[in-house]
Amino acid sequence: MAPKRRTGLALALSAVACAPPEAEHARAQWLQQTLILDNQVFLDRDPEQAGGKLAKMGERLYPYFRGTAAQYARDAMQPGSPGYWPSAYESARTRDVALVGDPHPENIGTFARGDGRITVAFNDFDAATYGPYGFDLRRLALGFWLAGEQIRRDHAAAAAGAAGGTTEGTEGTDDTDDTEAPEEVEHPLQPAHRDAAARAVAAGYVAEITVIADEPQLGLEITDQGEHGVVLDELMEGALEDGQDQEKLLEYTTVEDGVRTMRYGDVVPPRTLTYGPHAQQLFEDTVIAVPEAERALVAELLERYPVTRATALDPGALRIKGISRRLGAGVSSYPARRYYVLVEGPTDAIDDDVLLELKQVFDAVPMPGLVRFPAQPFGTNGERVVTLQRALQGPGDDDPWLGWASAGADAYRVRWRTGYQRGVQVDRLAEELAAGDLEPEDFVVLAELAGRLLARSHGRAPMRDGAPAAAAIVAAIGGDSEGLVEEVVAFVEHYAPRVVADHRAYVELLHTHGPRLGYRRR
Repeated sequence: MAPKRRTGLALALSAVACAPPEAEHARAQWLQQTLILDNQVFLDRDPEQAGGKLAKMGERLYPYFRGTAAQYARDAMQPGSPGYWPSAYESARTRDVALVGDPHPENIGTFARGDGRITVAFNDFDAATYGPYGFDLRRLALGFWLAGEQIRRDHAAAAAGAAGGTTEGTEGTDDTDDTEAPEEVEHPLQPAHRDAAARAVAAGYVAEITVIADEPQLGLEITDQGEHGVVLDELMEGALEDGQDQEKLLEYTTVEDGVRTMRYGDVVPPRTLTYGPHAQQLFEDTVIAVPEAERALVAELLERYPVTRATALDPGALRIKGISRRLGAGVSSYPARRYYVLVEGPTDAIDDDVLLELKQVFDAVPMPGLVRFPAQPFGTNGERVVTLQRALQGPGDDDPWLGWASAGADAYRVRWRTGYQRGVQVDRLAEELAAGDLEPEDFVVLAELAGRLLARSHGRAPMRDGAPAAAAIVAAIGGDSEGLVEEVVAFVEHYAPRVVADHRAYVELLHTHGPRLGYRRR
């Protein structure tokens, strides 16, 4: 029975293999139209920042993947799309699992608990919603495959440069063959490691969800009190050091004459990306002063926010000492407004001042075919993001400052901006592998732990009807854990080349139409 379930999916997926030119042209048009639609709010409100996001997505494969969660959602949920293959391991009960929404390697990071321990969890819930658990699982496995492919490309480019040779540029290359990376890189990531990482995500997930279904309290807890692979252990060690050193306060504020105020300017200078005749400034890490109207908005948000904390404060309890706007963070949320707000700590001393981030959040990605009307469990996007973050991270106090606030139609998530919160970075993994500080197997271990983290999130969070999800997921798997792993691996093997081809087509769109994809405000 199980082999038949897996073979049926593999046969369906094989139809993607070789698309005719007219199909690729139609796909490129679809990409242009849907990306404009998804980013229209930014293109209308702040076209320069929207152009920065769209240019950043074209630069390399992994940022493109990060910026196209909505395209993945359409492909995964809409009949006739290249990613649409209903799972043999879903059920009517598992269609409303609490989802991270966009799980991928760089959405994993550290938090400081109230007891002083550093822990690891997913850290971005902008796309959190309810839906089939396989949506998240496939997205995470795909993300590790593409991260591995990006690292492999980086290693090939670095080795070719060291040898005085040339390699294809990063703009739209279709470089997914199994060519081995040259030997000049100390520990090059090979195609086998990339593929093994995708498999490890699924294997970790099925192993962990079974444990949680039997006994939720036995689920994986990653803290600095144990050993959890080189990547996460080093991440937690660095987060503890950065938090104790008040790294974010040092980066984004300054102290003069015993008074702490906001710092403005480039933390990391911007750069320029060029696509054919089109140039686009790309911010990396810049903080700017905000006009009076935006200062009033932030003050209004900070007035409303305190009651949404897990431990509520009185409205108006926070005294604002400074405000800035951060430019350059993220990919999908690159154009979104991010305000850094310095507030007075428990005392008048500058050492306990707190830096908060107010980040504008928008609708979760669309899921065609998933009927929810008339259900509306959240009043605002800010409430959705924070409520599901708390549910998916499980009980604890990972961020005591987490909350939300809204002004009109605009919703913001509030969090603590601290060195204790540090994320996985694919570029850093590539550098450490190249330098010999990591082994390729460490990347695979990270993937397996990420799969377990996702299972922990799904299994512990209540479904939309309030029931626990783990038992429903295990029942849907039906004892065929191996079958689910093979189904996920088959999906990644056949859909990942589609993403690579889409990136190539997308870069051509940027060359032709520029970073705003030809959109003109009316």
